[in-house]
Amino acid sequence: MDCKLGRLTLFYAKGSTCIRLLRVGNPLLYIVVAYNILIIILILSALSLALAFGALVVLSFETSSYP
Repeated sequence: MDCKLGRLTLFYAKGSTCIRLLRVGNPLLYIVVAYNILIIILILSALSLALAFGALVVLSFETSSYP
């Protein structure tokens, strides 16, 4: 995916989304970085919740199988 915005634009493609890093001093840069960090935190928290829930289910099955 191509992102052409001008000479002062750094870009990198992450999956299908194209993130444009503009000049420092542009508030859009901070918004984009904060948005990416928020998405990463949400994904990590969802994964940790899924792992904890899976461990809880496995533990409950383990304890219920004993007489």
